[in-house]
Amino acid sequence: MAADAPFDPKMRKIPAQYRNLPSARRLEEAKSKFDDAASALVTANTAARAAGKRFTAEMQEQAERLSLAQQRLKEAEADFDSATGGPEPVVLTPLVIKKVRQLFPPDQQSEAISLLEKECGHNLPFSEGDSAQDLERVRLAVIKLTGGSLAELQRQIDIARVDWRDVLSAAEYPEASGMGFVQYSNLDERTRNEIKMRDRQQYVAWLGEEGIALPDS
Repeated sequence: MAADAPFDPKMRKIPAQYRNLPSARRLEEAKSKFDDAASALVTANTAARAAGKRFTAEMQEQAERLSLAQQRLKEAEADFDSATGGPEPVVLTPLVIKKVRQLFPPDQQSEAISLLEKECGHNLPFSEGDSAQDLERVRLAVIKLTGGSLAELQRQIDIARVDWRDVLSAAEYPEASGMGFVQYSNLDERTRNEIKMRDRQQYVAWLGEEGIALPDS
């Protein structure tokens, strides 16, 4: 996540029947510390902009704090999933399976499909009741960012499990997201629209004729 990007984390909910588990309490604590670290980074970012600076030592410190909190949150989620058996796998849509088969070698496709079904489904933030169709957009974004690598697939899934908007932005709008929020916002409207159009065209081309419709923003 870019240090100058606004942050509003969407966290995974803990089902009521599991809230008294020790692993659930550890997960809640990890989520709270992640929230605090994210808020501190935003505050440092705001202070830097007010001082006319793009980056400060405080921003670096808070970014490192957030990175550590994110790693601990990931570990707490893994412990919670181990204790509860994790959410039920969600099958992939035909389009997602098609993209897996296009990008991954034949001997890795089954593992890629299994990872997506088990780890990129109801364990995503606020996705507990989502259908395969509901999950399709995030899963496609994750696949696009892998370059056909299983290790990268796991990494992108891990990112999506913290905040799936990060993978959507990187996959669907790589030029805009690569610039950072502040730089992009400072562009004139015509330039922003041109970048947005180029980003949209590249993603639609990657999806192919069967691609899903993208939102307006």
